[in-house]
Order: sequence, then structure tokens, then C-alpha cells
Amino acid sequence: MLHMPTTLAPPPQNRLSPSRPQWQQRLRDTEHGVRQGMRSDSTFAVHFFVGTVVAAAAFVLDFAVIEWAVLILSFTIVLSAEMFHQLMKVLGNEEAELLSARSREALRIGTAAVMVTILGSLTVSGLLFARRLLALWSD
Repeated sequence: MLHMPTTLAPPPQNRLSPSRPQWQQRLRDTEHGVRQGMRSDSTFAVHFFVGTVVAAAAFVLDFAVIEWAVLILSFTIVLSAEMFHQLMKVLGNEEAELLSARSREALRIGTAAVMVTILGSLTVSGLLFARRLLALWSD
């Protein structure tokens, strides 16, 4: 004889509605996304190496708090742009054979956006260091 359960089992949890609170799931997804983005391209290793050298030089030159804030902000913007570029590459690689000319053009525009961001960050950082070095040599 079949035994029928007296209560209904809860529906299985899917990926979109996890059992943890939404803010915890978002933090977890963020951590996984950052890890996956950094592992997917060696460009991040270059960014972190250059960022470490820049931070060491800023420490030696005794940057003020506002200068540190500008350096950290420019570094964060570059990493964010690189992450968006990774997203575009993943989406482009997923549908590589189906990409239209417009989609390939969008990938090139994304690459250009990353380069513009990097050049802007280098300009801002260069101005901060030039100001400090000029003040150091003028004394």
C-alpha cells in the first residue's frame, strides 16, 4: 500500500530565490563575480601590480587623504571598466558564431571604453604625482 505524506514538501529552491536573505546572496554573488572576473583574464594581474607600485610611490611621497581618495577612485573605476569589458567578452564568446557586425562593433567600443578609462586614470594619477614631485624638488 502506498503511503501518502500528510504535509506537502516545500518546493525546491532555485538559483533565483535562494534560502538566504537577498542581501547575503548579493554579497555572495559579488564575491563569486569578482573572483571569476579576475581569474578569467591576466589583465587584472597587471592592474594589481601597477596599482601596488603606484600605492607604494604614493606612500613614499606622503600623499594627503584627498590624493589617496582620488587614486583609489581612479583604480576602482579602471577595475570596474575592466569587469564590464570581461562581461562583454563573455557574452560575445557565448554567441561568437552568431555575432552580427554590430555586436562585434559593440565589443570594440567596449575595448575602447576600457582604454579611455585607463588613460584618464593615468592622467589623473600623473597629475597627482607631478604635483608632489614638483613640490619635493622646489624645496
